[in-house]
Parts: sequence; structure tokens; C-alpha cells
Amino acid sequence: MLPALFLSPAIVFISVGVAITTGASLSFPWTDDPIVLPIAFGVIFFLGGPVQEEFGWRGYLLDPLQERLSALGGGLAVGFVWAIWHVPLFFVPSETIYYQNPFIGFAVSITLLSVLMTWVYNNTNASLLPALLFHTSFNWSQGMFPILDSDPASLAFVGLLAFTAVSVVVYWGPARLTRTDHS
Repeated sequence: MLPALFLSPAIVFISVGVAITTGASLSFPWTDDPIVLPIAFGVIFFLGGPVQEEFGWRGYLLDPLQERLSALGGGLAVGFVWAIWHVPLFFVPSETIYYQNPFIGFAVSITLLSVLMTWVYNNTNASLLPALLFHTSFNWSQGMFPILDSDPASLAFVGLLAFTAVSVVVYWGPARLTRTDHS
């Protein structure tokens, strides 16, 4: 369950560090007041997508795709659908995390994230709670530290996601992304 809470923020924090060391200018609008951080986590959990999306992505779509394709194939397919699901937000000016950033970077990162979430889901006996927490921690860390606004941070973020996803696939295997069979 710990990867569900801490993996996304760790990748974001490392990306922020890379951006800062390369001289990128970053702003963290929500971190000025620490009381906002746990409140934002709760708001994002219930209203920011995870509760609404994860019942569909992991609760409904992932298992049949894993049966047909493998865990890796299912995770990649869910990531593709998940990215397409967000396309309309790229045309809404008030949705700055989407509107001001290229779709391809978002699509690649969300697909890699989906592979990692498949790994978490499969290693928690197909529990949705870790997927909900993982999704929330990803959205929360993106909101707290908007790294997609900086090219060095974005590249570091996608690179770290790719490295982590590839490491998970190599270590746990693409068939189940787990060492034990939960079926």
C-alpha cells in the first residue's frame, strides 16, 4: 500500500529537484499554507477524478483486459483509454494543467502511470483502495508542484515514470506484474 501513497509524490519531488538544479523557474501556489495540503488531498480524492475514474479503469476495465492481453497489455490499454478520456480538458482554458501542456506528454505519462497502477492493483489482491490512493497522490502532487510547466521537470518526470515502469515490468514480469497469482 505504501507505493500507492508515496511513489507518485517521490517521482514528482525528484523531478522538481532536477528542474531546480537545471535552473528552471517553478512556482508552487498551494504550498504557501501547509493546512491546504491535507485538505487538497481530500478534495482531490472525492472530487478530482480518482473516485469517479478508478471504478471504471481498475474496477471494470482492467481485469478483462488483463485476461485477454496480460497485465502489461491491460495496463497499457487502460492508459491509452485514460489519456483519450482527458482529451476534452485540453480544450478548456481554465484547465491549465492540460490546456497549457502538450497532449503527447500527458498521454505518455498517464500510460506509464497506468502500468504502475496495474502493478499496485495486482499486488494488493485487486483492491481499489490502493488504486484510489495512487491516483489521488498523483493528482495531488501534480497540483502542489506543477512540474509540467517546466521542460526540465517534465522530461525528468516522464523519464522517472518510464524508468520505474520498465523496472517494475522487468522485475515482476509482464504477464501478471506480480510474483504470485491472484486469480
